[in-house]
Amino acid sequence: MRKVRPLSTKTSQAYEYVKRRILDGSYAPGYRLVLDNIAREADTSQLPVREALRRLEAEGYVTYRHNAGASVAELDPDSYESTQAAIAVLEGAATADAAPFLTAEVLSKAVDLNNEMRRRRELFDAEGFIDLNAQFHDLLCSRCPNVHLLELLEGERSRMARIRQPTLGIVMRHSAEFVADHDRLLEMLRTNPRSPDIQLLAQAHKRRILEAVHTEAVTPHAPPREPAELADIDASTP
Repeated sequence: MRKVRPLSTKTSQAYEYVKRRILDGSYAPGYRLVLDNIAREADTSQLPVREALRRLEAEGYVTYRHNAGASVAELDPDSYESTQAAIAVLEGAATADAAPFLTAEVLSKAVDLNNEMRRRRELFDAEGFIDLNAQFHDLLCSRCPNVHLLELLEGERSRMARIRQPTLGIVMRHSAEFVADHDRLLEMLRTNPRSPDIQLLAQAHKRRILEAVHTEAVTPHAPPREPAELADIDASTP
């Protein structure tokens, strides 16, 4: 396996700068990445920016075209949807498998994370909200005894990172719903950890982001909605 050369400090800074602006939507899909402009914005020279763009190209965030240079990779709606659907199934199963092994201490920590997500939402701290959300779900899956299932889930999460998730703006406009879903999931984990509905609830929660993306496609600047109850869950739920 080829070793990846570590980034220099300046290249690492340029890499983080460009990647952050891609993820938060400042550099939209198809946006042309001009070395001189980015170097001025990031207060650095063109060389570390060029190296950073090459690394981002290897990770799928940037594409190069002959005579056109570098640009932000276009989103692939089909790949995004199929990968997010796979994550929903795998994470739902992992959460359900882990449920009987989640201690009161672990659930208490999950409650704290969700409460902090609520606070970050009020502060409009999108990056903090996203990071805490990842910690929340990692914690709930952490006691899953099926190592192979966790490996499959991690593989799909890595694929999603390359495809790129929706902009932080979309996530934050639907953040109240995500936090409310967490509340319901935590209550079920606490009161009935062997319920088959845990898997269905966790899966429906992860699919909510797909609903948000579809909503945004129709009404790109829709205001935040009030937390909505999930549809009744029964054995026939897909």
